[in-house]
Amino acid sequence: MVMKRTLGVYKISNERSVFKPPYGKMEVMTPKFFYYVSKFTVQYFPRGTFNAVKIVEKPIEIGWRDFYVDYFPEFSGPIVGSIFKRIKQEAEKENFYRVLGISPMMLWKKTSQGEYTNLFHGTSNSKIGLSSVASLWDGESLDELILKVSNNCAHELGHTFGLEHHIDCLMDTERDRFNSRFCDECKNKIISLLSH
Repeated sequence: MVMKRTLGVYKISNERSVFKPPYGKMEVMTPKFFYYVSKFTVQYFPRGTFNAVKIVEKPIEIGWRDFYVDYFPEFSGPIVGSIFKRIKQEAEKENFYRVLGISPMMLWKKTSQGEYTNLFHGTSNSKIGLSSVASLWDGESLDELILKVSNNCAHELGHTFGLEHHIDCLMDTERDRFNSRFCDECKNKIISLLSH
């Protein structure tokens, strides 16, 4: 019997988000955007890593208490500790194998000293990968943005399989965000984990 390995995909939202979509009146986080980001993200992984994808309709809402407001409004965004907690609660109901959270806003981490650090492109824990759209957009077309976000989502999900940063791979922090792929070593590590 094949184990059900579903990737759950969530939109991170804030009802009064200060993030301004880069396409004028067009909202970036559309169903089409999520469909293609999910589809392309899964294609980075060895065949069979995920045998289903579920894009969750209801967004993860982040309130102002869990929201870092920067001096420059476009850099404001949710605090990741709160996102991990909220996604974990929701994802456990669905029994997802791995989870991806996509935020239109910047992502922030509160340090043990009470200061806030911008995580730029994303972060992850043992089961959840988070990606920021705001930090990746650099004037490209929507199609190019989808490719960059997919690449970043695959990178963050790679960490959930125990992959670490190294060169000449999708796990390289200085990678080409349009053309990079997992190296053979990383692919073999993922395949090995799937067999256990």
